[in-house]
Amino acid sequence: MPDSLATQIDATDSDGWPALHNADRAADLSARLPALGLEGRPAGECLSRIASGSPYLARLLALNETALTHLLSLEPEAAVEDILARTIALADAGPDEASRELRRLKAEMALLVSILDLSGLWDNGQVMGALSRFADEAVKVAFAVALSQVSGLSPDGQLGRAGIAVYAMGKHGARELNYSSDIDLVIFHDTEAVEAFLADAPLTERQRETRRFLNRCVHEAMALLSDQTEEGYVFRTDLRLRPDPGSSSVTVSVPGAEHYYETYGQNWERAAFIKARFIAGDSRVAQQIDAILRPFVWRKYLDYSAIEDIHSIKRQIHAVHGRPKFDVPGHDIKLGRGGIREIEFFVQTQQLILGGRTPSLREPTTIGGLQALAAAGHIKESTRDDLAEAYLYLRHLEHRIQMINDEQTHQVPEASSEVERLAHFAGYETGDDLATALVAVLRRVHAHYADLFHEEDDLSAGIGSLVFTGVDDDPETVRTLSDLGFASPNAASATIRRWHPGGMRATRSARGRELLTKLVPSIIRACSRVDDPDAALAAFDAFLRNMPAGVQAFSLMLNNLEVLDLVAGLVSLSPRLSREMAVHGRLVEVLLDEAFLDRSDADLVIDGAPIMEAIHETEDFEDALNALRREDREIWFQIACRLLLERSAPRDASRSFTTLAEHGVTASLAIAEREMKEAHGTCDGGLAVIGMGRLGAGNLTATSDLDLIFVYDGAAETESSGPRRLDATTWFTRYVRRAVTALSAQTEEGGLYEIDMALRPSGGAGPAAVTLSAFEKYYDNDAWVWEEMALTKARVVAGNDALADALNSRIETVLCRRREEDQVRAAVIDMRQRLLEAKPAKTPLQVKTIHGGLTDIDFICQFLSLVHAHDKGRFPAHFADALPVMASLGLVPGDDCETLIAAAAAFETVIQIARIALDREADPAGMPDAARGRIAERLGLTGGEALEPFLADHQSAVRDVFARLVGAVD
Repeated sequence: MPDSLATQIDATDSDGWPALHNADRAADLSARLPALGLEGRPAGECLSRIASGSPYLARLLALNETALTHLLSLEPEAAVEDILARTIALADAGPDEASRELRRLKAEMALLVSILDLSGLWDNGQVMGALSRFADEAVKVAFAVALSQVSGLSPDGQLGRAGIAVYAMGKHGARELNYSSDIDLVIFHDTEAVEAFLADAPLTERQRETRRFLNRCVHEAMALLSDQTEEGYVFRTDLRLRPDPGSSSVTVSVPGAEHYYETYGQNWERAAFIKARFIAGDSRVAQQIDAILRPFVWRKYLDYSAIEDIHSIKRQIHAVHGRPKFDVPGHDIKLGRGGIREIEFFVQTQQLILGGRTPSLREPTTIGGLQALAAAGHIKESTRDDLAEAYLYLRHLEHRIQMINDEQTHQVPEASSEVERLAHFAGYETGDDLATALVAVLRRVHAHYADLFHEEDDLSAGIGSLVFTGVDDDPETVRTLSDLGFASPNAASATIRRWHPGGMRATRSARGRELLTKLVPSIIRACSRVDDPDAALAAFDAFLRNMPAGVQAFSLMLNNLEVLDLVAGLVSLSPRLSREMAVHGRLVEVLLDEAFLDRSDADLVIDGAPIMEAIHETEDFEDALNALRREDREIWFQIACRLLLERSAPRDASRSFTTLAEHGVTASLAIAEREMKEAHGTCDGGLAVIGMGRLGAGNLTATSDLDLIFVYDGAAETESSGPRRLDATTWFTRYVRRAVTALSAQTEEGGLYEIDMALRPSGGAGPAAVTLSAFEKYYDNDAWVWEEMALTKARVVAGNDALADALNSRIETVLCRRREEDQVRAAVIDMRQRLLEAKPAKTPLQVKTIHGGLTDIDFICQFLSLVHAHDKGRFPAHFADALPVMASLGLVPGDDCETLIAAAAAFETVIQIARIALDREADPAGMPDAARGRIAERLGLTGGEALEPFLADHQSAVRDVFARLVGAVD
């Protein structure tokens, strides 16, 4: 019969035992050695030294003396089997007993394994194997007990027919479990098998619902394993390696698994399932899942892009050739450079590429994988030996780190005293001895790792590790993001990890995911160059989520990485542009037009010819509308980008937006005329479009609507020439309605402009188009003062030239009419008062409507124009042009003129940028900080927080000028 555990320890070489670290703990245990029958024996000295190095093991030794005495009396393998047998017997226990006893048995197993490990009786393979076997049985017990509890059925063999299959992942699946590891589980179910199992269960209809039943079972099983009780816990459990863990249920149906892994499964998930192992449940379900996983993990044929993506699993980790520097204190021996992960990725990436055609490489263990790669001639035997030795060394040290306090950590302690303790516990004389040995291993591992796929580009872009596989934040990646300026690196890491599973339309295809993987480092770098990297990344995330597809845009960015800097800057400045680029992917191509973006404002010409050409190439009304929107949007986008990127001034952008709108109106008339001619023939006369408001003043913003008046000149008694003849009034009315539709309708390409025709004669109650004579008669006899104020900005923007000349002449005649100053003053003040009451501003950022804002400046100019045009002639429509003229004529004092011009320039800067950043009706207070900062920068301010006080001062000054030149407003 083999010797007992205590006897075998007595026979070991004491030099292999941990050095004494804490004499008090050692003495405390030594005092109890007689009760254990170990006084004066090497086995007792071994236990004392173990207790001195680990507070956790010292507590276990103190709390489990009876169990320890029993285990020491057995030989090692028998002691393990004894614990496992008592664990298996708990499958028939109630939940309270199972919970209590599982925790006690876990403590016994931890104590036994630590003694076998630290005494040198067992090697790493035996240690990991015993821990993994216990985890297998504990999971089986937890699910058996939970199943019985929730179903109300006796536990006898029910787990094997319940329709669920539990898979162990990672180190547990490969039987390489850590000393203090959590366990990763993925649970699958067959709905029909579950329903058949529940047929005889004493449950209500509601309790029999498959999803509800399974969720309760898993919840109870996880509580049995991981809840912290007086006895501690068994294993921390993690279910996040299942498909789409953020939104999916805790178990995955067989059809759901098949769909996910065929459609969305990622290469890092393939790597994870190399180690997957069925450990509990219904073997019939496991057979179905194995049939799904086998072709998913082991693909026989891989295209170049798939191989490239597998390479990226390795390449995302920053691999430095040569002799990289290692700081041992704080170094993560699992995830850090030269650590366990590099060895695992070295094996798994090659297995994924080669294992589909070479079954011998489908080895779940790391050591076994290295041996298989060498046997197949894919790596040298020296590489196999180096990495295998390093792997066992690092796992050995990892166990020592975790044994100290039963913590799931892989880091060498920071404090020198803690490094010394770890060194003693690991068998070294000093911390320096440990550091020397560890660095040699890390360097050797990293050298082999850096040489793998060495011809490939470094996906970390030379800025540090950027690993976004798996479900947890990678510590090295978090450190990289922090160094790049991200204030919330963990949140940034989580955001990027969410990009890959295929939940976004842009990443639903495998090719889209592969291209995005390559882009990620460049996206991170681009966002880090923005003033607020976190906000830029959040905006980029929204941009990606709005994209209907990704391959084309991602390919474009990969081939033109400088575009990424522009995209990152734009999406952080403007949620509106972000949505436009996402929905209309070709807009990203516009950023490649350096000639447009870099052209000086003096040389910039907004050409309507491409718009007209695109329309003429279409055959029907809807196609023409879509062509108009496509051409218009690209030019609009370029104008907006120039302003946000500070390639253009606000006044120049307003001119460009105005010119573009004029081309849009002209194109809409052409589309509408073509429709009318085809349906009803031609009609004598002409049509002209008067632009009012900002359009008339040549001062549009990115989101301005168009204030339009349509005027036609045609005899009412004439008819069109087509087969379906219409009288002139009906013909021109339908013509205008089609033109308005062409300008405003929502099509598959989106909208163009919102149209406001309330300023036409008789307002909303008047006809869509009025005759020239009706227009003249209205303004001669019926127009209100506020309508005459609006007419100061009137300008014909499209249509028949002869009619345009007549209208412009008539408008000037109306404006130059003599008026009573007091009547105009009273009307202007009354109108301003009404607007302030109807639309009160809440913040100085509402620069148009606030008292002292742009409307006040407009009203000052309109008041002076109506009062003095009779003597001085018509004034320019734009206040920036009108005010200097008025000052030169003595109508506005020089100081007041400067006040108004300076305020207007500031307000226009705000409104132009805000309208690009936000939608028309959005609260400007909700502007992104980047846009607010860009406005402040334009205005010469030191930061966005200075913007409101700056604007408030200007608004106060404008109110004073308004009171002096027009009158006081309550």
